[in-house]
Amino acid sequence: MEILNHQSLLTTCPLTSSVFYFDLQLFASAEEEGRTEQPTGRKVSKAREKGQVAKSAEVTQALVLLFGFVLLCLISPYMLGEIVGFSRYIFGHLHEIKLTPGNVISFLIVILFLFFKVVFPIMFVAAIVAFLGDYIQVGYKWTLEPLKFKFSKLMPNPAKVLKRLWISKMTVWNLLKSGVKVSIIAYLSYQVIRKNYGAILLTMGWDVTASLFFICKLAFEIIIKATIVFLIISIVDYFFMKHEHIEGLKMTKQEVKDEHKMMEGDPLIKGAIKRRQREIARQRMMQEVPKADVVITNPVHIAVALKYDPAYMSAPTVVAKGEDIMAQKIIEVAREHGVPIIENKPLAWALYESAEIGDEIPPELYRAVAEVLSYIYQNKGEGARRAG
Repeated sequence: MEILNHQSLLTTCPLTSSVFYFDLQLFASAEEEGRTEQPTGRKVSKAREKGQVAKSAEVTQALVLLFGFVLLCLISPYMLGEIVGFSRYIFGHLHEIKLTPGNVISFLIVILFLFFKVVFPIMFVAAIVAFLGDYIQVGYKWTLEPLKFKFSKLMPNPAKVLKRLWISKMTVWNLLKSGVKVSIIAYLSYQVIRKNYGAILLTMGWDVTASLFFICKLAFEIIIKATIVFLIISIVDYFFMKHEHIEGLKMTKQEVKDEHKMMEGDPLIKGAIKRRQREIARQRMMQEVPKADVVITNPVHIAVALKYDPAYMSAPTVVAKGEDIMAQKIIEVAREHGVPIIENKPLAWALYESAEIGDEIPPELYRAVAEVLSYIYQNKGEGARRAG
């Protein structure tokens, strides 16, 4: 007896059970799958690299229709002139043309050249507008990922077929768009024909050229109005497709945590790295204490080691500082290497709070530190004279 769960349904045929696989999760919404979190920037970027972007084909189609038809109206005299001129030449010299294989090939080449000469401007503008329509929506992103061959795409997957046939938001939206478009074209055509009904009847008594231009004028009016409406629909469609794109990329809370952990690193490893970095920084700091000119203390809670070399320092610099246990270690190292230790609670606290390791002391503490250094230099001078 085959066991079925809420996620999958396998066919009972042993020959096809490994091929036809129904994943019922395909029919679930993002919330039903537990994907309630907005996609991270990394996931959106990865989807973009695969060619998965929020794009509406309606925008491109509406722009191509609008610009293509406007261009057609602008260059229609040129197109008509080329066609009429070619037709006059052909029919005027028809009796001179001999049906030989060479002449037929030459004739076809001339017709092909005329076709491209007449149609190429519209094709060129349509291609440019189509490119700009996509560029406006998604920007520039060159990727061959969607064109890569994947054997899995060749495997029959009835679930995906059923999903496309299933009544979903996308299916309803596409049906609604098609219905609105057909209704709008029918309504606009009816209004234009109704308004010009009398003139349309009179065209039966006009010459062919006048009738043709009048019909083209009515068609232009219908298409321009319809295109404007299509542009509005395409804008709405773009925002709908963008919403669906984001819905498709939504993540579960666990996926967000996993990605954050992957990007930021494991907290335990990060903690170990930070502890190691702090240890190295403390070792380097303690190596600078013997080079200090003075250590100013609290006397036991705070210790700040200062060094001043007028050759390359504009002001005394903090080379080490610490509190509690670290302060005691700084004091011990200073004593071992004969670095003067001065107890000055206000100055120790001020230095500790206002300057980091490697920083020069702030200007407001220049005078107080200068007095300390002057006192130390005087004691060193007196000690040197006594030793001499």
